Amino acid sequence: MSELQRLINKLCPDGVEYKKLADVAEISTGLSNTNDAIENGIYPFYVRSQEPLKKNDYEYDEEAVITAGDGVGVGKVFHYINGKYALHQRAYRIHITFDELSGKYLYYYFISKFPEYIKSQLFQGSVPSIRRPMLNKFKIPVPPMPVQREIVHILDNFTELTQELMLRKKQYEYYRDMLLNFDDNVQLRTLGEVCIFFNGDRGKNYPSVNEYVVDGIPFINAGDIKNGVIDLKKCNKITEEKYNNMGGAKLQNGDIIYCLRGSIGKNGIFNGESGTLASSLVAIRTQSKDIINKYIYYLLNSNMELKQRLTKDNGAAQPNLSAQSVKNYKFPIPPIEEQERIVKILDRFDRLCNDLTDGLPAEINARQKQYEYYRDKLLMFKVIK
Repeated sequence: MSELQRLINKLCPDGVEYKKLADVAEISTGLSNTNDAIENGIYPFYVRSQEPLKKNDYEYDEEAVITAGDGVGVGKVFHYINGKYALHQRAYRIHITFDELSGKYLYYYFISKFPEYIKSQLFQGSVPSIRRPMLNKFKIPVPPMPVQREIVHILDNFTELTQELMLRKKQYEYYRDMLLNFDDNVQLRTLGEVCIFFNGDRGKNYPSVNEYVVDGIPFINAGDIKNGVIDLKKCNKITEEKYNNMGGAKLQNGDIIYCLRGSIGKNGIFNGESGTLASSLVAIRTQSKDIINKYIYYLLNSNMELKQRLTKDNGAAQPNLSAQSVKNYKFPIPPIEEQERIVKILDRFDRLCNDLTDGLPAEINARQKQYEYYRDKLLMFKVIK
């Protein structure tokens, strides 16, 4: 018998009491807006997204669960905090006032049960949002504290293992960037000098949704690129006749596909016989026998300069890069033997970190599913009679 089951059998064999959130917690929104954030602030500033911002002052010093009040984060964004923090005007803090309820236990319960609960409760305006009464009536099972502590202990262990796997990906990025860092003796050239660029089609022959076919030539969008891999099985297809009439890129195996709008900087290697691109993408192909396309691909993944060249001052609603900006990027060209060595090392790292069947993503995905299964199972209790 597990320790958790032993505690349940001993302390709450007949079930547990469920309490409304309003009866066990103080609930309110914050005072700050995103304009108050600063880059190197001292305190976490929780907004409506998964990544907190920073501020130099704080509003609360407490243990609390944070959740998004509106937008795409509703029912998806949750944070646990025990200390000083600032809070957005449209995010909610839930500060426990009941001695027999653990903050971390409440956090895990929210992650597990709140998304499904809020689906039927959401205020559906132009932006989906939560109102405080919806939070007030959300019911929480309150088992004895030893049971709560054991559940938190189990789920914390799962979380730590997943975080350890994520750290391995950061290690890969560190070694990749280190391998691609050269001294001043290495020749620099622009991408435009050594590569051909092929734009996606923007003309009258651009395919519409009703022109897609089941079997045909790949028509690639940014959403088809994941971890540097282009999923040719799942991407949209067009007929050969449509492909021949389009004026955009005609892809070759090994071309680099780079996103100029929307998911700026997202890129991948095309591994197929033929294909073409959506207008937000560009294909890059080396013209030099002294430069390996895969080497350029790894450089583009490592380099942040291009992603930071967003057109901040052009008034565009959607950030974008011009193909010319990418062409003007200067990059180091070591001897081809060194390029081959770097590509060989990074290919191994890439398989380890990005392979969806064998690498870290598969391991992280399996661990996440295991965590979610046990989390949901651990947080189910009979209602006391």
